[in-house]
This record gives sequence, structure tokens and C-alpha cells, in this order.
Amino acid sequence: MNSYERLDAVLEAVQDGPKTAVEITSAVHGEPLTEANAGWWLPETLCYLGHLELEEKVARESDGDLAHWTAGSIKP
Repeated sequence: MNSYERLDAVLEAVQDGPKTAVEITSAVHGEPLTEANAGWWLPETLCYLGHLELEEKVARESDGDLAHWTAGSIKP
């Protein structure tokens, strides 16, 4: 899977409601995070989320301790 396909997979992962970065990462890669893959996959997914957030294709919501991403921008 290339970077463009992963960006699309991130967008697809948040279409049905807010998700954490861990949930999105697992959805993109089709398997849960482990000690062996988390060091690479989680930061990569956070980069994709940051990119998509700048394009206002996803939005971050925080409850103080945990961030969730959702499709589209959230306007106050």
C-alpha cells in the first residue's frame, strides 16, 4: 500500500464516526498494533492525520486526555 492509498484508508476509517489514532492505525493496516509495529505505524498514521487535518478533511476533537479524529472540519 502506498502513501496515497493510506491517506484514503485513513479517510475511510473516520467516515463512520470519531476514532482514536490507535483505532485508525489498526483499520489502515488491517491488524492491531503490537510492540513490533507500533513504533512505525502509529507515527506514520499521525502524520497522515496531520496532513489531512491541514486540508480540513479530518478534524481532531479532544476530551482533555484522548484525541479522536472525525471526517470533515469541525467549526466552533
